[in-house]
Amino acid sequence: LHDGRILVNFATDVYLGKYRSSVLKLYEYNPISKRLIETKTKTLNNEIYATSVSSSLVSLDSGTVYYIPCEEIDGSGENVNLSMKLFDIETFTVKEYIPLPIDVKFHASLLALDKENIMLIGGAVEEAIGNIDSFVRTNDDIYVYNTVSKVWTKVGTLGLDIPIDIYSLHPVMRKDNKIVVFNSVETGEQVGNQNTINIDPKTW
Repeated sequence: LHDGRILVNFATDVYLGKYRSSVLKLYEYNPISKRLIETKTKTLNNEIYATSVSSSLVSLDSGTVYYIPCEEIDGSGENVNLSMKLFDIETFTVKEYIPLPIDVKFHASLLALDKENIMLIGGAVEEAIGNIDSFVRTNDDIYVYNTVSKVWTKVGTLGLDIPIDIYSLHPVMRKDNKIVVFNSVETGEQVGNQNTINIDPKTW
């Protein structure tokens, strides 16, 4: 976080081969003992695989935290559409559930652009389509959420030349304020498509 504290998120509670919950832990550094001290912990039920590289947790300059889990399930174990969460660090609870501008159930990623704006990229609807036995990307649109106006705006697209097997997108802001997007997945024992996508926010 921007105040020096460390927020850790990991998956837990395996059921039928899937992680059904995730855990958030907050740590502060003790300069005397030179150790990280756990100060808060929270279990988030029915959020599969936590906020791994195929999903996102972002901390804005204001100290506000937003996240999207890799998958969400209902009480019967069925996947439901993803939403973005506003997480309150002080109360350590989800403060607000924010619907996405698209209907996706897997692998939607976030990137903090500045202290007020968050980019949404990627997303898949089904685990497999046709003869493709792995996830494929079903959303090519790029959106930005303004945390002040609370409005999603479509700002561009990935383009038709980006293969749909690039689905587990991990965007990173470069020092020149351009964005590089990695495909961060391995399917079974096969390494997936590892091409990168370069995005210039000035031209989207």
